[in-house]
Amino acid sequence: MNWEAVGAVGEIIGAIGVIASLLYLAMQVRVSNKASLIESKLAISRMHSDFLGSLIQNPELDEILRRGLAGLEPLSKEDYHRFSNMAVQAFTFFSAGYFQVEAGTISSDEWHESEIIIQYWVQGPGFKNWWNKDGRRRYSPKFVSYMDSKYFS
Repeated sequence: MNWEAVGAVGEIIGAIGVIASLLYLAMQVRVSNKASLIESKLAISRMHSDFLGSLIQNPELDEILRRGLAGLEPLSKEDYHRFSNMAVQAFTFFSAGYFQVEAGTISSDEWHESEIIIQYWVQGPGFKNWWNKDGRRRYSPKFVSYMDSKYFS
């Protein structure tokens, strides 16, 4: 066997190694992407659950939320502050979820679950007043535009 043949065999073995490495890397990227999608879904579910858990454990908060959604006028200053904090907490979560949809880390199916909860909030006149008074200034222009076009137009 001459050196040219040995060199050719070496190049073929090297090319096979590069192809195998690329295939392995592609497989690892796919697995990592899937894990990221699963983690995003779990994080969204955990935030929903934590928020609902706080309402279940504290009926007074649940009552303030229901009264606040119905209208802000009857709320005391303290109750308005608590309602506003609950809305900020919920819509910070929704804003983050919307960002994830835009970034492609969660699917529109996953976002649909959040949209159902947003619809619950926006049907209340108290929330609409809060959004216009305090809420919209707290979030990114892109999320505000989404909310305005989807729910307030």
